[in-house]
Amino acid sequence: MKPQPETLSGATPKRTRLGREDPILQELWAVKAALNAEAGYSIEKLVERANNFDLEATIARLRKQVGT
Repeated sequence: MKPQPETLSGATPKRTRLGREDPILQELWAVKAALNAEAGYSIEKLVERANNFDLEATIARLRKQVGT
């Protein structure tokens, strides 16, 4: 792990969480949190959902929603 630089006072500066100010990452993390909660934080349920995902059906549904 890389040591943190010291300030003139000798204190270590507070690190901010990567992406904290990035609205796209914030939205992505919110979706990820919702998916995890919906699956009861079970990796098995997440894997099952991923394996059952139908890309073609999702694309067709989205096209219908936007009217193309």
